[in-house]
Amino acid sequence: MQPFLQAQKTRRHTRFGSVAAQATPASSDLPAITAIWLTAKGSRREYPIYQNNNWVGEPLNLKKGMEVTIHYDTTGTDRSRGFLYATFSEKRMLRNQYGDRMQGNPVGSVREYLFIRPIAPEHNRFFRGSVNLMIPEDASNLTFYLTKNLPIDVYADYIYDKKEINMLKTPGIVGPVSPDAIRSPGLGAPTTFNKNGNTSDVVGARSEHYDLWDGRLSNHKWSKHGYTGGQLALDNGQKFDGPAYTVPGDPWRAIRSSLYQWRDGTYKEFGGKQLKGWDAVRINDAIPAGTPMCIVFKAWYHDRDSPLYHPEWHKYEGTWNEWDVWVGPLPEPALGTGEKGPKYYGSHASSGDININLMRGNNIHKTKLDPDRFVNPDGSPFTDTRGRHSKGPHDIRSYAFKVEWWDYKTGKWTEPQVHPPHGVTLSNGKGEFIFRLPRQIANDSPELADDPQWDLTKTWDCYPLLDREGNTDTYAVKRGVIGRMQVTDPETGKKKYPETTHEGRTLTATDAIPFFMMFGRGHEVFVDNNAYFRVSDPKSYAYVNNPAFNNVYWKEGEFSPGSTMIVIGQGLNRVYDIALTTKKNDDAWKLSRELYDVDRSSEDLAGTQRGDMLKVTRVITADVLLDSAKSSGETEVKAAWKNVFGVELAASWFDIVGTGGKLPDGTQLTPLKNQSPTRSTHYRLESSGEVYEFPYSIAIIKIPKTWVGPVLDFEVDENGEPYLTGKSLKTGTKTYLTTKTAYMQTIEQEMNLDEEIQYQLDMLAQGLKPSEVLVANDTDNDAINNTAAVVDQTRQDNVEDSKPPKKKGLFSGLFDLWPFGKKGTLVSDSAIRRRTLIPVGKTQRISGFGSGPIFEDVTSKFSADHISSLGAASPNQLPSPEGVKYNNFDEIEEVYVMNGKPTNPSLGWFAGVMPESDEVIRSAPVERLQFGDMGTMHSRATGRGNPMEVTLINGVSRPFRKGDRRRMG
Repeated sequence: MQPFLQAQKTRRHTRFGSVAAQATPASSDLPAITAIWLTAKGSRREYPIYQNNNWVGEPLNLKKGMEVTIHYDTTGTDRSRGFLYATFSEKRMLRNQYGDRMQGNPVGSVREYLFIRPIAPEHNRFFRGSVNLMIPEDASNLTFYLTKNLPIDVYADYIYDKKEINMLKTPGIVGPVSPDAIRSPGLGAPTTFNKNGNTSDVVGARSEHYDLWDGRLSNHKWSKHGYTGGQLALDNGQKFDGPAYTVPGDPWRAIRSSLYQWRDGTYKEFGGKQLKGWDAVRINDAIPAGTPMCIVFKAWYHDRDSPLYHPEWHKYEGTWNEWDVWVGPLPEPALGTGEKGPKYYGSHASSGDININLMRGNNIHKTKLDPDRFVNPDGSPFTDTRGRHSKGPHDIRSYAFKVEWWDYKTGKWTEPQVHPPHGVTLSNGKGEFIFRLPRQIANDSPELADDPQWDLTKTWDCYPLLDREGNTDTYAVKRGVIGRMQVTDPETGKKKYPETTHEGRTLTATDAIPFFMMFGRGHEVFVDNNAYFRVSDPKSYAYVNNPAFNNVYWKEGEFSPGSTMIVIGQGLNRVYDIALTTKKNDDAWKLSRELYDVDRSSEDLAGTQRGDMLKVTRVITADVLLDSAKSSGETEVKAAWKNVFGVELAASWFDIVGTGGKLPDGTQLTPLKNQSPTRSTHYRLESSGEVYEFPYSIAIIKIPKTWVGPVLDFEVDENGEPYLTGKSLKTGTKTYLTTKTAYMQTIEQEMNLDEEIQYQLDMLAQGLKPSEVLVANDTDNDAINNTAAVVDQTRQDNVEDSKPPKKKGLFSGLFDLWPFGKKGTLVSDSAIRRRTLIPVGKTQRISGFGSGPIFEDVTSKFSADHISSLGAASPNQLPSPEGVKYNNFDEIEEVYVMNGKPTNPSLGWFAGVMPESDEVIRSAPVERLQFGDMGTMHSRATGRGNPMEVTLINGVSRPFRKGDRRRMG
């Protein structure tokens, strides 16, 4: 049978729950759990699940086909009643509320019942019992519950007992889970690596240059497995295949480090690749919370007082203590508090792998911050400490993140804390720590069924956020809540990040929070300026890093300077730059830098370069069509839409036209590309194995008049026949859209202009109206994340290009050796980089990204998408909600009001990246106007011209190719 409503990752909520933590004690008529334990067939060993009033929390790791018995013992009164049951996660085909398959056969993560046992003494359902099971599927995220009723959002595909099936059908049994539900933590295996953080079978790779890593330090090589941040380089321009060194203010210690992300599954965003192993984080930006990460580092020290003729560098051995590693922000007042040593120490190394002079870095002392510069948001002195090693507001670790560390001894995650549970024994100077950044799930979110450990009431203080107080030298210490949207200040109509309070602390909504990997040794702190990251929620990460063109209409019927594209796509409001190029694995910023000196004054340069930058004039999202608020961007997009298509842009267009139509020959068109089966204004996205839904982007994109990249345009001969110009792309030439997202990922989408434009001409010639052609002309290729390919290739090129020329002669290289020649030095610090985080010079720039602000924190500039249901409320006429603060935020254009009215945020409000409206939008008839006079192409729908002819810019002519070239055969 199929209960009503399935648990889907795509489901979103805008309920405004209480700040209070979810209650766990049993009510007077709900039984109480005494003990739960498990035995396996053929074994007498008992595995405790609940004992001594606590959930044991050990991963059970139940696999398909295992035969087990679950025993339970509860207590209560004669009137007690409830249900003891367990659920597990399963990835499967989703269904609607009637149990039918959904259009497009979408796949997502759902909850399944493992077993159900009623407890009601007055109905002979006793307090003690057992359940014999054969595990039907691998039981990941296994969770036990004791509740008054059965939940409404769980599948029952593996429940075969007729009595249990009849219970699920009984009115009043199935419904929303009561707030006094008793729930265990997730008891499924948290990852597929073993308790030492290793995997035995690495699968796949992100690029041709670096492999995934199996987690074993003895196998790790930066030149083989990739690395984070800046590429090691000398001041003479020579670069090496590995990360840069990090040195403190007194540079007699040094560290190299990199961050790796765990991959396990098939990743659609990487072109459907199957990956398993540790993947190097190559660039400095957002990291999704909830994903295992591994810090790999190698440490050296210098024997400053060595009696040897040449003082040397040596690898650290022994134990690297747990209190000497953490992640978190770098407070600006920490700079300059440590010791400042000589410019550099000698470069000779006994091991041979430090042969450069390391310039001194940031001089930071662990415990010498000025406590007067840190206050609570209300202005009172900040006094919080974070763990037994933090000494108070003068300790830099008091501002560290609380993260979950992988405990090698127990094989499970710790509670959120600043430091790992144990130190590590260095091997050849190397060590590793595994952690994950906690998610922060609202206390009324259904996602807590899978991951109760990330309840916001447990993780609210994980991410300190240092907010400078105006022009003063004081910092207010707040608590950040990641992956949240902006809301509207009713007094100004501007979008702001809201704030609320919890347990006396200010919580600030934001989409991402910056942090560093940080190391300590003695009183000194190592801060790797080449590895600067931000923690984001995986839902926000998926939205931002999957931009795409889904459906395109070419306004002039060609791709040439001055022409326009109208695009319905994905996440186009969260991209920096978009380029069109004929080179695969190109980089938009690298291309822009190469074109910097091109003289664009000539009118004859179109088609002379491999690519150029497109201009995104305006972008809105489909959800703005559901509200009454207006912005300049929305007005411009609607005007352009009306000009091209002759109809108004409204949500009802998506319901009527956007969901597909029929060609004149009766052929049924598909809906907009990737369209949600339940909401016409949204697309469905699979990212990292999860399924999400987001509103379409609607963009007006122009090809600048000074365009020098590839073109596809026409001229007409004396007989009125169109032909491609001499500068046009040849038929079959591949072109690519390359995009840089707000999280600095490089996204590539193959976009073959001749096929796309030809298809549009064919559809117009068959009599389709332009707005219908837009729906029909979905792009042939999906966008993929090719950041790894771009970065890795650049790093390899840097190494090859910087190799010194070979010298001839017996003694040609002798005088280049120390002490005869001058050693290269590594520029590891400067006043500019120390305060702005912008790399300095060639030696510290991330390969391939040029001098752009690659370390800039863009959190305040790029918010989550504009998604809302506003009704008819006017934001400028609404009262300011009590308890909401709107200080210290940048202004942006779009207007947003939660559910048509301002609201006081609470932990229940912090429900996710993109809250949606529960308002039902009724489809309204759309006036099917004719194409109108654009001064460009006209279709047969205008009532003019031959059925097989199309109006081009220079007159009515047949298209240069006939037939549907993409869909034949």
